[in-house]
Amino acid sequence: MKKVLSLLLTLVLVASILLVPVHAADDTTKIKVDGELVSLVAYNIKDNNYFKLRDIANVLKGTDAHFDVLWNAEIGAIELVPDCDYSTVEELTSEKFENPKIVKSSAKIYKNGKLILLNAYNINDNTFLNSEI
Repeated sequence: MKKVLSLLLTLVLVASILLVPVHAADDTTKIKVDGELVSLVAYNIKDNNYFKLRDIANVLKGTDAHFDVLWNAEIGAIELVPDCDYSTVEELTSEKFENPKIVKSSAKIYKNGKLILLNAYNINDNTFLNSEI
């Protein structure tokens, strides 16, 4: 009986971790960057808005909070480079995914050579963070 109960509790715990409630009333969320309103695609996960990491770097280009986002293939990790403008030229994400595949991110993220722990999700193969950077 204890084994069955233990297995049942384990299954409930795993299911609660894997099932991420996601809802979005709007396609974009407006944020202020240096006093100007900017619209970014956001996903609301557990009552927090998550933004694509590269979109955040893109809108902060030229500000005091600017940073670059690089992929380090050698160590298989994302690197955040502070005090440096975002180096990739790309448009901001403009549309939400209809039925996004959302998984708690296991990506390693480094800042100044140190591993940092951020609350992140992988949404259709893109890393989304809330405003913890």
